[in-house]
Amino acid sequence: MTFVFQNRDRAKKAAQRISKALPGVRLSSIQEGLARALGYADWYAFERAEQGRPPSAVDQDLPEEAFLARVDRQIIALSTHLDVPDGDVQYALSMARLTGDRSWTLADHLALRTAAWRRGTLLQATPRGRGDLVRIKSAGRSTEFGYLLSYGYRGARVLLEDSILHCATFEVVRPKVRPADFIPSRYWRAYGYWTLEDGSKVLFSRDYYPLWRISADGVERLAPWLWIGPRKAETHFFSLTGEPNWLWPKARAMSEAFLAENSVQGLPILADAALQHFDLGIERPEDAVAAEHRRRGSPDAAPDYARVRTLVEA
Repeated sequence: MTFVFQNRDRAKKAAQRISKALPGVRLSSIQEGLARALGYADWYAFERAEQGRPPSAVDQDLPEEAFLARVDRQIIALSTHLDVPDGDVQYALSMARLTGDRSWTLADHLALRTAAWRRGTLLQATPRGRGDLVRIKSAGRSTEFGYLLSYGYRGARVLLEDSILHCATFEVVRPKVRPADFIPSRYWRAYGYWTLEDGSKVLFSRDYYPLWRISADGVERLAPWLWIGPRKAETHFFSLTGEPNWLWPKARAMSEAFLAENSVQGLPILADAALQHFDLGIERPEDAVAAEHRRRGSPDAAPDYARVRTLVEA
């Protein structure tokens, strides 16, 4: 469906914002991709489309389901045209205000990523096969769900919210109704932050992979294969709340409030690395990060406050 703008300048400004969020991608390529995402043959056709037609409904006027369906189509079209990871395109589009001024919530971002997982890697998941969404039937975990990574005579391995569980096969149950897909918190939720010598702060994951950098220049989305340093201090959210676990309510609330207060939006690159667990041979978080590094062409550029981890390079 073709999107009709009240003012074409919105699309031009959106293309510039996306260009800033996707360094290394030409603005002209982004414009061509956006035109296709908006239902036009190319940017030339978009600029010469007849005026006077009723403008399309903007994002903030759509029901949640319709809004997510619209931006999902935009992500697919732009990612396909640019040959850029769809997670990166999602992040860029969320700041572009292409078809409206609606602010994307964390729930929006999670829903869009899990939808991409389900139509992609998880589409072919078979019962008790890699990627099958199961429930753990064991003491203290009766309501916990996870993605099956292996299942056989040696037991089962399941990707949970905060860990990879090794258990007996009889402890793995297939629910009659498939629960909602999720991205494990271990791969996107902040565990704490480092304070660097320049005063900036770098949020890190439970496995101490960098997620975001917050500085006077704004928010920077970081590659998880970077090693950040030198550091002046290390702060953990659960320690600040006095809780023993980083996923307890107060610690989760504090980490999310920290993101909101510092205008951090979307999901980090590490969230895409979680999907690598569904490939054979990816056993640990560091394997997943290394695989995501290779998938992206093994980029090795690092800012002055970081370097590429030797473990990942190997």
